[in-house]
Amino acid sequence: MNSSERFLTGLLPIAREVEKGSLIHDLRRRRAMAAITRITCMPSIFFHLPRRNEIMPRIFYINSSTDYWTRAASLLHTDVQGKKDLAIDPHVRMYAIAGRAHTSGRIGIIGRALLTAMDEWLSRGITPPDSRIPKISDNPLVTLAQFKKTFPKIPGSALPPSLYQPYRLDHGPRWETQGIKDNVPPKIGEKYVCLVPQVDKDGNEIAGIHLPEISAPLATYTGWSLRPESFSNTLRRNAGKIWPLPGTKQERLQKRDPRLSIVERFPTKADYMFAVSKSVLNLKHQRLLLDEDVTMLLTEAAEQDFWPPQNQLNQVNISEFSIVPGKLQPGDSARMTVEFTGKGLSVIKVFARVRENNRITYQFNDRGLNGDEIAGDRIWTGNLIVYPWMPPKTYHLVLEARDIHWNPIFRTADSDTAKNEVAVQEVRIE
Repeated sequence: MNSSERFLTGLLPIAREVEKGSLIHDLRRRRAMAAITRITCMPSIFFHLPRRNEIMPRIFYINSSTDYWTRAASLLHTDVQGKKDLAIDPHVRMYAIAGRAHTSGRIGIIGRALLTAMDEWLSRGITPPDSRIPKISDNPLVTLAQFKKTFPKIPGSALPPSLYQPYRLDHGPRWETQGIKDNVPPKIGEKYVCLVPQVDKDGNEIAGIHLPEISAPLATYTGWSLRPESFSNTLRRNAGKIWPLPGTKQERLQKRDPRLSIVERFPTKADYMFAVSKSVLNLKHQRLLLDEDVTMLLTEAAEQDFWPPQNQLNQVNISEFSIVPGKLQPGDSARMTVEFTGKGLSVIKVFARVRENNRITYQFNDRGLNGDEIAGDRIWTGNLIVYPWMPPKTYHLVLEARDIHWNPIFRTADSDTAKNEVAVQEVRIE
């Protein structure tokens, strides 16, 4: 938050309590060097008085992979020679989102959970998740030369010839103590040493917060991307790059791709969904993911179709989907039930999405909870809540269910040749 950081810098020395917390994602190059002394345990003019008066705000820094390549983000937590890690002020947390570009919407997924953690830290004193950043001591923070030695030789890939390394600027003797520039323009010195996150054999970053696309990869994700060689062959400021993994072993060998194929990693869709489920549950346990984003990420993963559907002959079908009552008013609730037919108890997930507003979803269960009468009877139950802000009209609840292989489950077809039918139920809000 650019204005938030300027607010803190300008007013904290003269205010008793200006701002209790700040979550910052946009690290501008012109402020990168000043930030070294602002948030580490080194003294500086910016936070000297707040520290002395014990009114330091709590700050979260969220950095994408791009920020290490084009915004010198490593200098937030290393010395200026890039030789050692620095201690971070206890009022500050730093989080690096592995492999994602600065403008990627995936940053917001983690950001929503961290915003909740910030609120809990300020209002209830609950300590937030520890910083998650690449460190020199662990070897996931390295020089460009070390990065180039490790990054796999993906067909068609070209590695960055350089990265952003700002110059040291001498503003004069009063700059550090009084904030007054005697040298205008400043004297230019040597470059700071900036480091970048190290990668594994797939080219994905080792350290930082791993979303499912990094921990259960279907591609290589980088926070850097090169402009065309005919133009400048330099780094784009905000963009990243995605190199899909080969689908099969045959494709991998044909393309001479050193990365394992998708099917070699995850022989079945169930294997892939297990890896994704493990990833999102770990993030949820670490308070880095909200419940609604757990559902969203699992749904995303379930829509991947690199594997042929399994056990189609024994696939479970939806025999009935009902909502009682069918006419409701704001504040009312209704009981939704779904009954399945087929061999084996292979239904593992059921939810309904409102077609007119797909951000509204309702979860079902067959565990004897929240209105479900009998656990394991293959009748799944959910509660439909009409929110006050939903305008009166007819809404359509689209049912989505998955079997044990994460294949979609459809309504029972009238014949063997009939097309699979999605289960939809209407509800009227008056």
